[in-house]
Amino acid sequence: MSKDYRNTSKLAIAGLIFAVAAPCLFLLFAILADKGLAGFEDVLSFIMAISPFIALILSIAGVVVSIRKNMKGIIPGTVGLILSIAEIIYFIAAIGNFLTRMQNYNPF
Repeated sequence: MSKDYRNTSKLAIAGLIFAVAAPCLFLLFAILADKGLAGFEDVLSFIMAISPFIALILSIAGVVVSIRKNMKGIIPGTVGLILSIAEIIYFIAAIGNFLTRMQNYNPF
């Protein structure tokens, strides 16, 4: 067996970590929603909203660097890319749903 001495792209790993962090933050947000920690929830929701976009950028950069420099990290970068795209689509759909509900909202 031959050992693979190639380095792993740290950008691809970082993209995967950010892509996995967003659903974890969503679960933490759901747990803390009942506790009434309003200040912490605002920061958490902001981080949860921008995390998929950061993951998308890091994953694309990680895959490109892995291919160009013949490094390991194509698979984690691709997984991070797919997860971040799915999270961005979910985020856009949730915002669209919220705006549609607010447009049809009648308090009286």
